[in-house]
Amino acid sequence: MRIDVDALPASGQLGLMVRARGVGYVVAALRGASGLPLGPPRQIAGPGASFADLLAGDSGVTSAWTQDRDRPVAIELAVGANAQLEIDCVVPFLLP
Repeated sequence: MRIDVDALPASGQLGLMVRARGVGYVVAALRGASGLPLGPPRQIAGPGASFADLLAGDSGVTSAWTQDRDRPVAIELAVGANAQLEIDCVVPFLLP
């Protein structure tokens, strides 16, 4: 699944929260304007039987940039092999 986030400011920090339940993991990858990945993908582990709010990366930060050319334009999500996950919502957010 791809989520376009092309309206981000020229500098900032992007976080990602996924509300999910089940076993396995979700992989979140950020793409730049060139289409190339911005850093390594983040794995978000499923919490088990109950829904939980899961943050990607340290404190939910998936990307930080200071120049417009390094700004993410899309988040791509994929489910890991043999995962049994139910995703309720995906929330990208800006951090101060």
